[in-house]
Amino acid sequence: MMNNILNSQFIKKVNDVTSNSWIQGIQKSITLILSFIIIGSLITVISLINNIKANLIPDLGYMSTFTFGMVGLFVASLIPYNILQQKKNDKKMLASFTSLALYLMLIKPKFDGSGNHVTFELSRFGSAGLFLSIIAGIVVTAIILFTSRYSFFKKDTLMPEFIVNLFDSLIPITFIIFIGWLGLTAKNIDPFKIVTSLFSPLSIIGQSYIGFIVIGFVYSLFYSFGISTWTLSPIILPIMLSGIAENERLAAHGLKAVNITTQEVFYTGFIAAGELDLRLL
Repeated sequence: MMNNILNSQFIKKVNDVTSNSWIQGIQKSITLILSFIIIGSLITVISLINNIKANLIPDLGYMSTFTFGMVGLFVASLIPYNILQQKKNDKKMLASFTSLALYLMLIKPKFDGSGNHVTFELSRFGSAGLFLSIIAGIVVTAIILFTSRYSFFKKDTLMPEFIVNLFDSLIPITFIIFIGWLGLTAKNIDPFKIVTSLFSPLSIIGQSYIGFIVIGFVYSLFYSFGISTWTLSPIILPIMLSGIAENERLAAHGLKAVNITTQEVFYTGFIAAGELDLRLL
């Protein structure tokens, strides 16, 4: 009976979720940044050579900064693009640019008195900003999809398509940028810190021993039923990447890396030896 329930109800519901265009769009966005994560991680490992002998190789830190250190920025622009592509909406590029602008405003840059110079906190572009970038991308996508139902022009209009898209995009873009303006100019309110605080319990639980075991079990359970674990990436990958970034920061200060739920521990240690299903043993 339990087998029938799992095979019929559980798998059906999970497949319904995984086939959802929103989930597929977020999933694809996460997978597209993996190359940057791998490059940044490799650069970090190579840089450890200088721990053997100082200045043996030049400082490659900037390569890691502009790959792994930019994943939040990349995801903010990728999510609207990929979701709208799944929904066959032709405003995907517009939504991507708008989401990028919203994200840059919500990470709260600082302007000097003249307004000609702006300062960003570099860490907010990376894995620390993943949850915010996912939220920004989802919000932009939802607004674009909602406003796409309406138009200033009739379907049989003789106006050129670019003119139609131009005027139909004015209201949603203005509204989205207004949201960003509120977050940017509001005193004593930092959207980045608010989102980070809201999701910090999830990261704390994920980095605990119990959380580590639960994530491993869920991964194995999904694989056992032929379900791609990439479905879980919007939740689990930010936990892993923030753990990696925190471990790097601790190691740079000569401290012990304490975060255990990372891709390195899962995929380069004994945990995934013989592939993920071995963990069920």
